[in-house]
Amino acid sequence: MMKADKYKVGELKLGDKVYVSDPAYSPGIWCQALIGDIKPGKYIGYIYKSNLEDWGRRVIDILIIHEDYPDSYPTKKFEDVEIGVDSAKAGIFEYEFFEDINENTTKKDELFNLMHDLFVSYDVYGNRIRERISSKRASQNKEPQEPMDAAVIFGKCIISDSGLGDGGYDLYYSDNEIGEIVALRLNFIREES
Repeated sequence: MMKADKYKVGELKLGDKVYVSDPAYSPGIWCQALIGDIKPGKYIGYIYKSNLEDWGRRVIDILIIHEDYPDSYPTKKFEDVEIGVDSAKAGIFEYEFFEDINENTTKKDELFNLMHDLFVSYDVYGNRIRERISSKRASQNKEPQEPMDAAVIFGKCIISDSGLGDGGYDLYYSDNEIGEIVALRLNFIREES
């Protein structure tokens, strides 16, 4: 397994459906997923980061885990799903929130302004040019600290930089004894075999 550090990003409240998508996409795009059978409730959002030789530290996974299943780790792959990314970001969104921001240009602009303010930025050569993390989020996070490439926004989504940028990425899940999905993991960088 690739050596990676786990960082808590924040908490989300989810219903029984989520979108996994590039935040720039609207509902219905072929390279996103609408996932049902989600166990409603509070989820903890994490990212895994690893040092990638010439690329520096990058996000390799976004992970959400239901609070009642803290030891769950998604290993079951959605076979017919590929999450496409064209904005160098992807996320897991509460269903109604994603639908709402895509019906309201002002709300979508607000989301993108928040992402701009919260995330680490890179120039075209991959050099860090801006690092911002809110002191409130930093004080709530008891895990290792470094500038985050991810954010939980409005408690309704977790959005992250997508590892090495644009591409197509695999989605994994774990479920409970009655088939409800209790954890999702969007993998940006596959370990070479």
